[in-house]
Amino acid sequence: MCATDEGTEDIKQELKLMRKKFQMCNNMNLIFGHLLLHMGHYSQAESYFQMMLQVMPNDHKDRAAVYEQIGDLHMRTTNWNEAFRNFTYAYERKKKSHQQQSMGITFNNFGNYYKAIEDFDMARMYYEKTLNCKNDSINTSITKVNLSNVYLIEKKYDEALNLCLQARDNLQQFRPHLPTEITYCQGTLGDIYFAQAKYDLAEAFYLTSFELSQKHLLIGDHLRTKCIMSLIDLYTKQNNKQRAFEFCKEQLVLHEQYLLKNHTSIAHLLLKLAELEEPHNNKIRYYTRALNLLEKNVYLEYQSLSKCLILIGSYWKEHNSIEKALEHFLRAKDIQTKIYPPMHKIFRETESLIDCVQ
Repeated sequence: MCATDEGTEDIKQELKLMRKKFQMCNNMNLIFGHLLLHMGHYSQAESYFQMMLQVMPNDHKDRAAVYEQIGDLHMRTTNWNEAFRNFTYAYERKKKSHQQQSMGITFNNFGNYYKAIEDFDMARMYYEKTLNCKNDSINTSITKVNLSNVYLIEKKYDEALNLCLQARDNLQQFRPHLPTEITYCQGTLGDIYFAQAKYDLAEAFYLTSFELSQKHLLIGDHLRTKCIMSLIDLYTKQNNKQRAFEFCKEQLVLHEQYLLKNHTSIAHLLLKLAELEEPHNNKIRYYTRALNLLEKNVYLEYQSLSKCLILIGSYWKEHNSIEKALEHFLRAKDIQTKIYPPMHKIFRETESLIDCVQ
């Protein structure tokens, strides 16, 4: 009973934060659906959103928002094609019904999609279009952090830093109601300094981000996992591989203790352990465990599954097990076909791997 009460309190607190974040939204069903997404209950969230579409009149003003939530679900499971399809539905509905006041959310979603598939010119264009819309200050700040990440990839470090600091200063005004957004922003500031090899500054921001994630985000949350990975990469760059390995191991034990055994965050930590593992012969053990978890998940995390298959294929290629290598490369290509648009550069990269073992 105690555990149930604690879980109920967690949900009440999360719902309170959601209502504060979406204070301009009068549809509690949408807010609850977003809560399910935020807590990682993807199957329940999709069923809930599909139910909403079934009972809503076809001309209901919130149908576009439901499609955006479904698109967000597919972004989280890295099914880019399905995400784009739902974002497009939302855009067409908003355009038809002249919902210009919320078009900034749609443009930001398109920016996230193009950033995910590494079309950074298109991502930048959509983020800039978002900033030219009439947005509330919270969504403007989130878009600035997103655009900052594009500048970071393009190595425009000053632009990235200035934009991210602007966003952070604004988001801080809403504490403690936006822990996820502030955690994301602090982590991005760490990424900017990390990319410039300013590791002491990066560590300060990474630790702040990690501490915020521990305090406010559920274990297994994708952003909390990102905070862990950032610290591991930092320790590795600081030539402290042992610290990186021990921290990763510690987090793996914690995640295995509190999460379902097939949770994708556990798979991510196993893949990171394989990256750090010495001698290299032990890598396949971690790769295989990670693949097993990813394949058993109700909602496949497609990009991670594809990456894991490529890593295993590359391992077998290095060990001259050509048939095993080819099998894994072909499986990776099949997954990529489902989630990436035609002619994406990743197909050429995977085809090159396949050619090497045929």
